[in-house]
Amino acid sequence: MNRNYSRPPPAMLLALIFTVLAAANAHAETPLFGGNRFPPRVPSAAELGAIDAAPALTTKAGGSMPRDFGMAVTTLDRQTIRELAPFSSLVILPSDSPELAELLAYARSYRLKVIISVHDLFFERDPEHGSYAPFSLRTDHLDAWQDFVLHNLEVLSYANVWAFYIADEPFWNQIPAADLATAEGIVEETFPLIPTMASMSPQDLDAAPADLPPDLLDIVGLHMFAVENDPNVDPAYQYYLGLLQERFSGRDFVIIADSWWNESLHGDPGLNLQTLVARADQYRQVAEGLGAVALGAFIWQSFEGGTGLRDLPDELLREYIRIGSETAERCGVPDEVGPLAGETALYFHDCRFFATVRWRNPMNGEEGTATAVSLTRDTGVFWFFDRNNIEVTVKLLDGRGLNEHWWVFWSHMTSLEVQLEITDTETGETVAYTEPASDTSAFRDD
Repeated sequence: MNRNYSRPPPAMLLALIFTVLAAANAHAETPLFGGNRFPPRVPSAAELGAIDAAPALTTKAGGSMPRDFGMAVTTLDRQTIRELAPFSSLVILPSDSPELAELLAYARSYRLKVIISVHDLFFERDPEHGSYAPFSLRTDHLDAWQDFVLHNLEVLSYANVWAFYIADEPFWNQIPAADLATAEGIVEETFPLIPTMASMSPQDLDAAPADLPPDLLDIVGLHMFAVENDPNVDPAYQYYLGLLQERFSGRDFVIIADSWWNESLHGDPGLNLQTLVARADQYRQVAEGLGAVALGAFIWQSFEGGTGLRDLPDELLREYIRIGSETAERCGVPDEVGPLAGETALYFHDCRFFATVRWRNPMNGEEGTATAVSLTRDTGVFWFFDRNNIEVTVKLLDGRGLNEHWWVFWSHMTSLEVQLEITDTETGETVAYTEPASDTSAFRDD
């Protein structure tokens, strides 16, 4: 049912920003959480047999629902944050971002937690040996770290930073365990309350020393792509999952799901997009069974190595939006605004209602959709052209205790024509306004 108001009815007058496994490049060639440049080695029959003989290991969390969800990305900017925020709670910033403090604040305003990648502050390749040369500890790593801390100290706090991402695919990149421990030790000494993290590919787990220090890293991720079967039963995936638990017993884990498409990688085992849709929920089941603290996915934007989730069919995109929003307790993206337009929907009262705003310039006919910024569970604002220039304010209050209705208050500060629409997701009812209103009879629960 739709109702339209051109004038506000008589009313009583009562007196943003909102999460990946978003992520950024940890180093130039490979996006964070790993590009898995080659298919993993197939374990031998003896190795697979060892899975059954090995004792069951669990993480510190122990078989529970992941608390966070994030998307890996090739680049991070404000637009990407707005796209991911409706179904993500994690975002990763590279330490060399020229706008690190601003992006961190922008992400936090959308209630996104931040992981900061410091890989490049500590490790570098020898340029004389090409782009796949082993990484080694930078001779000036301590100076690089201190400079980074001094320039960003005001935002580097436990309240803002979920983890420091120490190194990407460290053992595949041939970083000695001692060098990894040196980098982690410096970070932990500076910020003892903020966890340290790295993500491992199958090649990393093959190369990881068996005698790793028991306190090396607080959080460890696993990424393995083009898995032929359900990862909950696939022999190769289960082998590396067991190896992860064995090598990193006692840490918290993050499972990285497969959300991209590479013809040579995914085509060889005969996977297709329908299979990837099914895989999304299967990876969440892996994370739940493992007691992982987060579920991540690779990768949001397309890049030279493959097609990212953002450019794949809506069926797969919406499955990840559903899984991410359920995992991270986000509102998701309603069908009415499209999967890539989640930043235009302003949610109220734990996703019960959402509002959108359309604007039109009567002088030239130009029109568009406003960007939403959530402030509290019952208030928010919209901007049109510049996030620093608020154009519309909206408040939706629960007045059922007084007159059995939900109350809407809104105003606009623009000479453009504005239409506000608010939808009740439980009933499907939509109320539309074209003039600022105080409506204390907007919605009623029957």
